[in-house]
Amino acid sequence: EKTGGVADLSHMVKKLARSAAGQEAPLPMDVRSTRALGLSLDYMFGTLLREDENLRHLHGFVWDRTRAIRRDFAFFSTMNESELKTQIYVLENIARFHVTSLHLLPQFVSPGDRIEDLFSEHQELEQLGKTLLSLRDIYDDCRTQDIVCENEAEFRAYYLLFHGRDPGIVEALQMQWDPRFWNDSEEVRIALSLVEAMHNNQDFVGSAKHKEDGPLLACTSAYTTFFDIVEAVSTSYTMACFAECHFPYVRRAILQAVKRALTRPKNPVEDVTAEALNEFLRYDTVEQAIEFAELHGFSFTPNREDPANVSRYGLVLRDRSLVPYPKVDHQFSRRLVEKKRGNATLPQILRRTIYDRVSSSAYLPNGGREESLFVQD
Repeated sequence: EKTGGVADLSHMVKKLARSAAGQEAPLPMDVRSTRALGLSLDYMFGTLLREDENLRHLHGFVWDRTRAIRRDFAFFSTMNESELKTQIYVLENIARFHVTSLHLLPQFVSPGDRIEDLFSEHQELEQLGKTLLSLRDIYDDCRTQDIVCENEAEFRAYYLLFHGRDPGIVEALQMQWDPRFWNDSEEVRIALSLVEAMHNNQDFVGSAKHKEDGPLLACTSAYTTFFDIVEAVSTSYTMACFAECHFPYVRRAILQAVKRALTRPKNPVEDVTAEALNEFLRYDTVEQAIEFAELHGFSFTPNREDPANVSRYGLVLRDRSLVPYPKVDHQFSRRLVEKKRGNATLPQILRRTIYDRVSSSAYLPNGGREESLFVQD
């Protein structure tokens, strides 16, 4: 910012200087102290990003400056406990910034525009992954020094969920992590449940038997359990944002299961409504579910008695061919994710974990208590 044509140093944040071949290491005076790095982050998240609309306009600026902060930390060869905790605090907040940006920014994309015009989803995911990897390594260093990290289990759970589509991720991490994370952490157990739901490959079973409120679609697939866990009161807002990264993958798997279960060899199915399909896909609107299904090769026909009612559009299944893999942009979910935020401001969700404690929907298997997904020992 400028006042009277003179730069105001109190509002300046160091921009990212990318590494280049032959470039010398920066001078010590050019690397900010850990305290300065923490203050820079607090200024951006507390002052610049006061409202969601600010995120829309300042995302590129903050994205660049958070990368610069992470790069400055790389020049510290040794740090004491206080400096390590400052670094962990900064990286945890940056991880929340990236995953929250992935969730919130798509709602600002105008109809007909591309998400790339607002931000790069690929780069956002890349920097989120690098931030989580740095946190993992710092947590390991702290453990060797007997330094307790309060949010370690939570962010290890995010690391697990972020890499959840890797079929070998659970086995690999179970060999690497301390058993206490698997036995004592609610966050890790929730993330593990979500990953296991994604890995489940069972089919839908049922029929298209007509009822007054639509077809009967019984389902044994854990794919729909994925959304139940996301919606549960014990799943935090940030955890739901991480899970949202996998929504297109899970929804495509549901479409494939529906196709295998309900495609008829002769007469095509026409009594499955778009509204019934969306009960599994869990989009905010039926129109979004139709758009997603059509993108994957499905088609719909208007209802003869009520052709203007989109919810009663009939799904047409003509063959059992494999559902394609089109590029699907990250999509904002109000029904499953944003409602967990409540009245929390943008700075609050970037700095701490928010829970939806007033939700009427909770996944409570085996009679577990309301605050937990699991039966207590």
